[in-house]
Amino acid sequence: MILAPHLMNSRNWLQDFGQFVDQSIRHFEAPGQPFRLYEHDSGWTLEFDLPGVGKDAIHLEVRDRALLLQIDDQPSRSLPLGRSVDASAISAQMKDGVLQVRLPRAETSADTRRIEIL
Repeated sequence: MILAPHLMNSRNWLQDFGQFVDQSIRHFEAPGQPFRLYEHDSGWTLEFDLPGVGKDAIHLEVRDRALLLQIDDQPSRSLPLGRSVDASAISAQMKDGVLQVRLPRAETSADTRRIEIL
């Protein structure tokens, strides 16, 4: 399912992910690097259309809880990752000119619990 802006107002979304999309992703956009964001049960997928770009020209890394993307000598783009993303399990695949970056959902802590307000 493609992530739609109206879903960000749902009470079920973690605050971190709302901030991740609302604040960070706008700054990640760049001419020549269009992308799509999909949400699924296990996390999110970013897809970048990069026709004619080989995977050797792409530098992708996670540093200081941010996803960094650089293509050849172009300026790099940084996308801060919220706590709802498991940064240690991010993976990527390049196929047919499309870079897919999988952002797995972080496991919720067993000691996390809801506190009832009386």
